[in-house]
Amino acid sequence: MTQPIKVLLCDDHTVFRSLVKAILREAPSINVVAEAGDGKQGLDKALLIRPDVVVMDLNMYSKTKWPLISLKPYRQSAREASISSGGRKKTA
Repeated sequence: MTQPIKVLLCDDHTVFRSLVKAILREAPSINVVAEAGDGKQGLDKALLIRPDVVVMDLNMYSKTKWPLISLKPYRQSAREASISSGGRKKTA
């Protein structure tokens, strides 16, 4: 039997995290191992727990006002990274 996929949910909206967690709980091959409500918590937990997948809001800032994209040190050690952002149109 394979190990479940470890997931870290990182979003400043508690209701959103609860909804995603409830959906993922239905999949026996997925285990939500931690949640974070701000960027600093997300980075700290990602580096400590080393989840297989981080589901995050890239527009969320930590209490120190740096964006979650600061997970770069973690992303460099990951085998694969995929980032998706929706809902807001960004212009360069």
